[in-house]
Amino acid sequence: MMRHGDLTNLARVFGVGVALFLAVPHPALSRTSVTPAQTSRTQALVEANVQQALDEQRYIDAELALQQAASSALSSPKLQLLQAELMLARGDYDAALARFEAIAPTPGVEARALQGSGISLALKGKSVAALVALKMAVAKDPSLWRAWNALGEQYDRRHDWTDAEAAYQAALQAGGNVATILNNRGFSRLVQRRLPEAQQDFVSALEANPGFTAARTNLRLSLALGGDYTSAVSGGSGEKTVSDLNNAGFVAALKGDLPTAQRLLGQAQTSSTSFYGRASANLGIATRLKRDGGTDAAQ
Repeated sequence: MMRHGDLTNLARVFGVGVALFLAVPHPALSRTSVTPAQTSRTQALVEANVQQALDEQRYIDAELALQQAASSALSSPKLQLLQAELMLARGDYDAALARFEAIAPTPGVEARALQGSGISLALKGKSVAALVALKMAVAKDPSLWRAWNALGEQYDRRHDWTDAEAAYQAALQAGGNVATILNNRGFSRLVQRRLPEAQQDFVSALEANPGFTAARTNLRLSLALGGDYTSAVSGGSGEKTVSDLNNAGFVAALKGDLPTAQRLLGQAQTSSTSFYGRASANLGIATRLKRDGGTDAAQ
């Protein structure tokens, strides 16, 4: 049974008139009285509103709208694509991939379906297949910034820095200054020790999305790698500061600056019981990495 809150959500997603028409058809408006043109307009409106809900990460609204469309006998390749996008956003990669692959041959949605397939494959760890699908997607539609961004990540995995840089540039040209793209390009440059460029990307990502935690953490890591430990740990509070101390201390140890590492990790240990063991372990790992050239990972 539909609750009042559900109807409210539908009204917001569809627009009040459309939601009420679909949910409670007027007796005088039988199925045969609706013209194909009216159905087409309603379908286009539903598709636009579902897309907006997905863009704004209102996944419950998107799901309700798709369910209502199905119950009202509205169906289109675009709606099937949006259903797959919802599955992808919710982390159901297997179901999303199956849906994307099923609709990929359909005219009008081929490129976006290939993009979705490529991203799903990448998230499932199927890098080779992901690369193939993503290349096909951008060949069909160069405006797909998510496909370009995912390509950049796949090239990064191969240390193919030239192609990664080109993919991120294409993503930015297609999508604008999207924080996710800027952060990913910044991390790619960070791994290459192109620190000033990486830091500028992280700053730009934070300008685009001030609440982007990953970009802020990466900026602090880049500052620590550059030896600016004071900036790397300043400005935080509570557990966030402790996390910054832990990360900066680990970076200092990797660089061989063990006195600074001991100081920063010691501060992390004494500032929070939850970080005590982690900071202590990281100091030991980093010291061994510096001594032996091992491949342990920071915590």
